[in-house]
Amino acid sequence: MSYLVFARKYRPQDFSEVVGQEGVVKRLTECINSKRIHQAYLFSGPRGVGKTSLARILAKAFNCQSFPEPTPKPCRKCASCVEIQEGRSLDVIEIDGASNRGIDEIRELRENVKFKPSYSRYKVYIIDEVHQITDAAFNALLKTLEEPPDHVKFIFATTAPYKVPLTILSRCQRFNFRLLSEGEIIRKLEFIAKKENIPVDKDILRYVARASSGSIRDAESIFDQIVPLLTEGVKFEDILDILGQIPETVISSFVENLLKKELENLLTFINEVVEQGYELGNFLDGVIEYIRNIILAKLGRGVLSRIVGVSAEAQERFLELSKITDIPFLIKIIESLIEVKKIGRFFPSLRVPLEVEVVKLTHFQEAIPEKEKPSNIEQTEELKTSLDTFKHKSATLNLEGLSKFVKSLKGDTPPEGSQEEPSFSEEKSEETITEEEVKAVWEELIEDIASTKMSIATYLKEAEVKATEGRVIKLGFPKNFKFPKEFLEGRERKRMVEEAFSRKLNKKVGVEYLLTEEVRQVQNHPSRPKEDLGKIIKSFDGEIIT
Repeated sequence: MSYLVFARKYRPQDFSEVVGQEGVVKRLTECINSKRIHQAYLFSGPRGVGKTSLARILAKAFNCQSFPEPTPKPCRKCASCVEIQEGRSLDVIEIDGASNRGIDEIRELRENVKFKPSYSRYKVYIIDEVHQITDAAFNALLKTLEEPPDHVKFIFATTAPYKVPLTILSRCQRFNFRLLSEGEIIRKLEFIAKKENIPVDKDILRYVARASSGSIRDAESIFDQIVPLLTEGVKFEDILDILGQIPETVISSFVENLLKKELENLLTFINEVVEQGYELGNFLDGVIEYIRNIILAKLGRGVLSRIVGVSAEAQERFLELSKITDIPFLIKIIESLIEVKKIGRFFPSLRVPLEVEVVKLTHFQEAIPEKEKPSNIEQTEELKTSLDTFKHKSATLNLEGLSKFVKSLKGDTPPEGSQEEPSFSEEKSEETITEEEVKAVWEELIEDIASTKMSIATYLKEAEVKATEGRVIKLGFPKNFKFPKEFLEGRERKRMVEEAFSRKLNKKVGVEYLLTEEVRQVQNHPSRPKEDLGKIIKSFDGEIIT
């Protein structure tokens, strides 16, 4: 007889043998016991968690000949149960949705459902990877799925339920499968090892369970792969190498050096990990999980033992390391290593990003201990003292002094020896300008400004010199020219006008814009003489249209 792999040999054959899907099993058995059998079921969940196996068990429950009606405990001995178990039943049709996804295959299925089962109670269609079926094929299936013949049941399995149309989902009873825990996988592997008389260390089974990522089928396949090595007495490290797993002692040593911030040791350690051929992605996953366990240890031994299924020796190690650090630093390590994995795809190797993050972590400044932080009472007293000082000083200051005092409190006081340039209102000078001086340079000033900023010069032409006060020039606009006034009051435009006046008058001056009571009529441009218009038309060989 040919060899049968563990994943097939130890496939569950009834509801009691299903591992890790107790919720799904309970719902299905209750439906059968209450005789509420639906026409279509959808099993969704990750790969290798028992969807197809449970679909076959449900088909047995529907068609077991040892009972007059569907039963949650098929006998596994009648012709129907044996044929379904061996995959040769004429009335249980398994279809691969990936290779039978077109509308022609679904049309053929629609024709076949009309025929009654050969000898079973129901004709059961198990369609695996149903999300691979095309939209047109799904549409062709809708009517049959909604109102199938009484002798037909559908069981769909998928790893991507979000790809199944809502019109199909609404016609099915949905059951969600979950990934298995390490403990559940280990118990199943221990059962297989006992049945096969294979001596195996529990630590190896734990690494197998971890490598399977929650898939019982993957765990059985990996275990099947290493069984020959277990019987030959191969070293534990060699088995871990086959599994692609990194020994926990390696990860533990790295984490200890990281918590103690031993940079030189860490960089040497990373170099050794690379030289020994370990995959840095797996190494980072192991470190992140190890740090997570230390965080749980910080929360107490009870939390650690309930959540993490590890040996007592490993628990002691986590508790020991948890005493030399704090939770903020542990969280910072996890965040940094996750960031390494994110940016690592831009590098040929994770080594450089990992080394950079390790350097950062060894220079990480921990939070200030609570006992060193100033209390709320101390902060309140300090604030009260500052306010009392401010009130005392401000009482003796004029408005100019108050402004400077506020700047000094904010740290905006200019360096000693430097002097802030005073504004026109702050300057103490007897020097003045006259209205005649301003009018003398007015036209020339507008021409100068027009050479650099025509828009300013255009609006400035509408103003008139009304008066001077000290070294401030007052320019007036008619009351209906509010927009030019507001345009020129813009900070940069006003500064340009003031600088132009200062250059012409050889002294620093300011400008102030006013609205007068005058109302000025806006003059339209005179129409162009007809003789000029005729010359233009002649020059361009044109004509007047209208």
